[in-house]
Amino acid sequence: MAIDGVTPNARSTDPTTSVDAGRSVDRAHSQQYVQQTLRVFGPMADHELVAFAEDDSAGQEAFGKFSPQRLRSARSELVELCEVIQTTAYRNTPSGRRAHVWAINPKALTPAEKLAALERIGDVLIVDGAPLFNLHRLQDRLGFTVSDLVPLTPEQRARLTEVYDEVEEITGSSDLVSLLHYLALGHD
Repeated sequence: MAIDGVTPNARSTDPTTSVDAGRSVDRAHSQQYVQQTLRVFGPMADHELVAFAEDDSAGQEAFGKFSPQRLRSARSELVELCEVIQTTAYRNTPSGRRAHVWAINPKALTPAEKLAALERIGDVLIVDGAPLFNLHRLQDRLGFTVSDLVPLTPEQRARLTEVYDEVEEITGSSDLVSLLHYLALGHD
């Protein structure tokens, strides 16, 4: 229902103060803030995102200051929009509970952003403009090491094809950068 010509972010049965509060919520800016934070600083649990935002004066200046609930809601809205995904990783909250870790959907990242993310977590090193890959995540996923790659057994070839097909379906790309970035997010 529209009140004063504006559709509020509150129920029609809510008090006027709740309607006013709902109007003041800037969903777009909070979503942009969450998306940019996860894109630049990597996967985070909700409590880490909230703690980061509290100390992020540059982010507050650029996007505004958001309540912890608004940040969690923005992250949830981005999940519904398929911009953010839940990884298989968990991190402990300050109270010791397990919390899901969230990341930008790999389909939303450019190859350069994927390389930068891999460099931050140590799976790639850029030397003279060329990436050098640490393939331990791929080896763990496949169940055999790089030295075992030549020649591939039929079972190894089938496993490699299966992993690449799975990652291509999820990330929209079959390149090595997408594969490693996907595995680095904690998908097993």
